[in-house]
Amino acid sequence: LFSSVSVTDFALGALPKLWERAGIVCIDEPNLGPKEVVERVRPLIDSDELLSLIEDLGQNLPRNEFRFLGFAMNPSWDLRYQGTNDMNEADLGRMAPFEVDYPEPNVERSILCNVCHANGYEITNEDLDLVMAMTEDMREASAPITGSLGFSWGMRIMIGVALGMKYYTLT
Repeated sequence: LFSSVSVTDFALGALPKLWERAGIVCIDEPNLGPKEVVERVRPLIDSDELLSLIEDLGQNLPRNEFRFLGFAMNPSWDLRYQGTNDMNEADLGRMAPFEVDYPEPNVERSILCNVCHANGYEITNEDLDLVMAMTEDMREASAPITGSLGFSWGMRIMIGVALGMKYYTLT
């Protein structure tokens, strides 16, 4: 008679390993997931600063005093970010929110030139001017309150357009 026993060991994931070391952790879009995601990160921003591992018999990992936590989130009130969940007042009160705007146009131009170059394409100044002019128009049309478009126009789209200009002519 043979029997097999399956044993599963608990292993720390990336966040618990990082939580105890110095550095910066950025959690991208925690308010896009179900409410359980926000509930899991809530202890990280409260005064105890503990990472609770309920899967590992309730172990609590203290934050390294030089571990800093940031969230990158889009606002739920902006129609361009449908599906983004509200954060409650208590959670927002534990954070120091700030808004990051688009880079200056000369920085965007530099990024576009560098990305195109890294992809084997030297974008012309004329094409770069066209991408920048389109960007200005699209951002105005997709502004949060006054714009009529339901999407945003950021670096990701600009890069796609710039790279596409290797194959297409825009007028």
